[in-house]
Amino acid sequence: MALHASPVNALTCPVCGEKLTGGTQPRVYTCPTCGLGYTWPPPPLPDRAFRSPAHPPGPLRLLWWKGKRALLQPLGTWAGLAWRILPPPSEGARALDLGCGDGAYVQALEGLGWRAVGVDLVPPPHPALIPADAQALPFATGVFHLVTLWHVLEHVPDPRRVLAESSRVLSPSGLLCLEVPHPHSWQAHLWGTRWLHWDPSRHRWHFSPQTLTTLLQETGFHVQWVHTWPNAPGWVDSGPVPRSLRPIFWLVDGLAALVGRGGVLRACARKKDD
Repeated sequence: MALHASPVNALTCPVCGEKLTGGTQPRVYTCPTCGLGYTWPPPPLPDRAFRSPAHPPGPLRLLWWKGKRALLQPLGTWAGLAWRILPPPSEGARALDLGCGDGAYVQALEGLGWRAVGVDLVPPPHPALIPADAQALPFATGVFHLVTLWHVLEHVPDPRRVLAESSRVLSPSGLLCLEVPHPHSWQAHLWGTRWLHWDPSRHRWHFSPQTLTTLLQETGFHVQWVHTWPNAPGWVDSGPVPRSLRPIFWLVDGLAALVGRGGVLRACARKKDD
């Protein structure tokens, strides 16, 4: 999908404060000041969990998480982050998963030793899953050591408020990890308007490494890194791809990630010390 500069004013850019608007058909425009992509007209607010219905991971899935942790632990924290494997820094460390959906990642974090809770608009009934708005979290300041947002920031009305709230509930030097689709990826250019992650009925914002970095820095974080990462569904679910060709697409996306054109952006940042 092409990115088009917006000519008029109506919506506020969460990165730079520019007033934005677009045409009558759903499409992706760019902020003329900072380059943030946005869907216009804005999609309706989500009224359910961001992920699939309740389907918590069983023992085999938790064993898989623990196996990956054991394999990657000698390589250090950053290697683990590549696979969302996050060992707790100390006993009793607390983690918060925003946009937790069915709670699968919350349970995985618990299996890795975290005291984890999840937040979503309408999560399934579970003591560790809390119905709440990520823009106004029901937690005290500085109570978490880790906050995660896996494919959440592109959905919310105000990403700046969500990140500011994430910073508020993190302890000093606490870790924030997130992932969003990458609109400047090879897969986005190849599939054009059919790219899975444009999703104009649900995705409000489309971040570049630059706009994501700026937003993190302005909401109380020191950015550790922002990298692109492979995302196979963006290749094989955007259009008809013969099964025999899918390994080729996976290889191409791996190469794309190495040159900054992978299907998703993954970022890690630490809260600035007061």
